[in-house]
This record gives sequence, C-alpha cells and structure tokens, in this order.
Amino acid sequence: MDTIKHTLELSTEPQKQHCIIKSKDNSEQFPQKDRNFFTNVASITKNVIQSIPKWFDIGNSALNGVIGDYLEKENNELKIEMSFYHNNKPIQLEPNTLKDIYPDFSSKICILVHGLCANEHEWDLFDYGDINYGLALKKDLGYTPLYVRYNSGLHVSENGKKLSNLMSQLINVYPVRINEIIFLCHSMGGLVARSACHYGQKHKRKWIKKVKQLFFLATPHLGSPFERFGNVLTYILKSIKTPYTQLTGDIINLRSSAIKDLRFGYIVDEDWKGYDPDSLLEDNRNNISLMKNVSYYNIAASLTKDPEHPFNKYIGDPLVTLDSAFGKSAIANKNIPFLKNNNIVFPKTGHIRIVNHKDVYKLICLLCNRKGKKGPALLTYDR
Repeated sequence: MDTIKHTLELSTEPQKQHCIIKSKDNSEQFPQKDRNFFTNVASITKNVIQSIPKWFDIGNSALNGVIGDYLEKENNELKIEMSFYHNNKPIQLEPNTLKDIYPDFSSKICILVHGLCANEHEWDLFDYGDINYGLALKKDLGYTPLYVRYNSGLHVSENGKKLSNLMSQLINVYPVRINEIIFLCHSMGGLVARSACHYGQKHKRKWIKKVKQLFFLATPHLGSPFERFGNVLTYILKSIKTPYTQLTGDIINLRSSAIKDLRFGYIVDEDWKGYDPDSLLEDNRNNISLMKNVSYYNIAASLTKDPEHPFNKYIGDPLVTLDSAFGKSAIANKNIPFLKNNNIVFPKTGHIRIVNHKDVYKLICLLCNRKGKKGPALLTYDR
C-alpha cells in the first residue's frame, strides 16, 4: 500500500434539523410557489435525462439528494424508495428471487450504502474506477454483496429507520441463515448505517446481532464544513433586509433535510425534531453509543501528501475534515469514542476516489481477514 502515508503496529486493544417551511398557524407545509418551483425542476430533470436509463437514475439520485424530502412529501413519481438494487432494478425480497440473483449466496453478507446524491453506481465510479469493493469481497472472501439505493434527501434518521426495517425483511427471507453482516459505507451512508444500527438495537431487531464490522469511507461523523458554510451564508443573507438577499437566502435554504443534517452529523430524530433547522450553527447532536463487540473503522481521505497539513483541519478531502471522519471533537461530550488505531487516512486521495481505490480495498480485505484474531496488524496513520 505505497500510497499510505505512515504505517504502524496496532496494539491488541479491544475494541434540530428539519427542513420545513411553516405557515402562520405553525403547520408544516411547502408554500405554493415552492411547490411549483420543485415540480418544474423535477419535470425538467425527468424530460432531459429519461431517455438514458442509467444516467436518468444517476441524475434522479442527485435530485433526490437535493430536494428528496419535497419529493417524498408530495409523493412525486421521482422519489426513490429504499431497496437493495441489482442491475439497476430493485430486488424483490423473496427467497426464490434472491436465489436467482445470487445463486452462490453465502452466510456472510456485505451491505454497501452510498452517500448523498448518489446511488449504487458510485461503487464502480460509473464504470471508470479501479475496483468494485462489493464484487471483490465476493470473489476474494465469499461475501454476498447487497447494494442499497435510497432517497438521500430525507433526514438521516428517517433513512436509518428504513434501513433497519429493510435489514429485518432481508434476514427473514434470506435463503440460508446469516452468520455475519458487515457494512461498507461512503460519506453520509455511514451516518445512515449508524442510525440503522441505533434503531435496530432500540427495537431489538434480529439482524443487529449479526453485525461484526462497519467500514466508514470519508463519513462526516461530526458534520461537513461545506454545510456549516451554507448555514452561515444563508443566515447572513437573511439578515440583510433587501429583497434580493432575502430571496437568495430563501432559495439556498430549500436544500434538503439530509444536507442540513450534515451540518453536525445528525443520525437520530432527537437531533432535529423541535429545533429550527436554519438557526446559526446550533449543534443539537446527541452522542449515540457504539455497539459492543463490533469493530468500527474510519477510512478517511486527504488531498495533501501530509495528513498533518493545516488544510485538512478546515477543508479535508475537501468535503470532510479528518477530525470529523474520526469523530474527534474539541468538546468532550461531542467526541465519538472510536478506537484511535482504527482511524486510517489515505493521502492524496479525494472524497469520491476513496470509494474505488485498489489500496483502500486491500486494507478492507486485510481487516475482514483479521476479524476475531488477536495480535498486531499493519495499519496506517493515527492522529
């Protein structure tokens, strides 16, 4: 792994955001002018790219990331229903269907969860990447890969509950007994997976006991500086009492609930319910406990050769800083207690490139092979 900045021997250490517009009676609604605006955007997007199925799906996934909460509320035909996908189609969770799609299914499954404005095609970088992690894990280690597609504009907690329910459906119809589940998640997908595990534990779902490892690729556990910048910008624009700045602020504030969740990394309902989503840098994130006997790995990216470069503190990959990717907050009760030795960085690698990188896959493969074993392992840079 010659692109990794540093190597070191690991010890054997165990291991209110809600995008709504309210009427005078305080009821939640989208004003008619915004409804018309969103409907026009959705219609134009559909007409332009509908003739190309794959690119239509990619464009529609991006649209869902930006205004997916509106599409859901209006029951618009462009909204994405969460499902596992195969060959660009949702999988019907029935034993015979699963046998047809996965004739060589195994008792080990890998759940791949994409990030904001994306879908399962990001795992092969739209056919231009090095390696598809799910397919490679199937070939090398015998995992059955299942790719999630979802409306990435909904609150993270809403998608977390949907994913927990989807996992319950899967485990009930899977052709053989599932012995092991790992999650491989990119960016916001990591927040969705953590949310799903939280609700899976809360509701005592059977699948939660099968989870062994979670891999987070450039996941903003503490939020993204870009969304915080958007929050500050719209706050300033709205504070200037001129029609043009007010209008501009209103338009920017129409971004989806999920994007606003990325301000501080919200993953449960309690983080955003009852709070003003557009208040200035108000962090209401609850610190959710990590699961016991589950390994968490944070694999971050850095545009610079030196991960200690000041650029990474404020910009990162450039959508996620290293501190956010590692859950390291200056405020003690906001810190997420990931094991330090499980915080890994790949220098000179961007936010998107990390989902399709041969050296990243080698590391994931190594960690999957080490599961349950004692003794030192060769990993990378620790802050």
